[in-house]
Amino acid sequence: MERLFSFWSNYVTVSPTARAYMEKHGEVKKFEKHAYFSRPFERHGYWCFVLEGLVAGYSIRDSGKRVIHWLVAPNHYFTGTKHSFSPHTEQHFIQFLHASKIVQVPISRLRYAQQHFPDVSELLQAMKQRKLIQKNQLLNIFKQGNNTQRYLAFRDTLPHLAEKLTVEQTLAYLDIGRTAYKIAHKAYLKRK
Repeated sequence: MERLFSFWSNYVTVSPTARAYMEKHGEVKKFEKHAYFSRPFERHGYWCFVLEGLVAGYSIRDSGKRVIHWLVAPNHYFTGTKHSFSPHTEQHFIQFLHASKIVQVPISRLRYAQQHFPDVSELLQAMKQRKLIQKNQLLNIFKQGNNTQRYLAFRDTLPHLAEKLTVEQTLAYLDIGRTAYKIAHKAYLKRK
């Protein structure tokens, strides 16, 4: 859990009372590669800060094709609900793509902490801003004119994620086919 507090201290001084509260209500959990945190419509009311590993939220189309909607790397968060303060269930599979370690805090406890500890509120605001920046980066990737440009933009914009994904995971995240991937990857290697 120390990594959470170290990360947090980059944004604001963590008060001893807020730290004690989070230590009391947060739990460090380890997950094996391919383990599920939740499946569609399962209720998991936790806010989760990723210490190690990689987590994906995905759905499966009627055609059987897997589509990754979001990825969470270390020092980012995900929730088992629609968002940090929602009791509604997430409609995605949430799966650990790598062996992972997280700090999970019940959403009800996090909500209390946000209301009673200004430093928790500031951390959550900073985390939300980081998530918005990543979403904007992803939107810019998907605005690219073709699959090759999309793949190259992904490799340039989010290299820390691109390097962690298998080919199948990349296909699911960028929503491209295998042939398009081969062409795009060849262009990437040529450019390198």
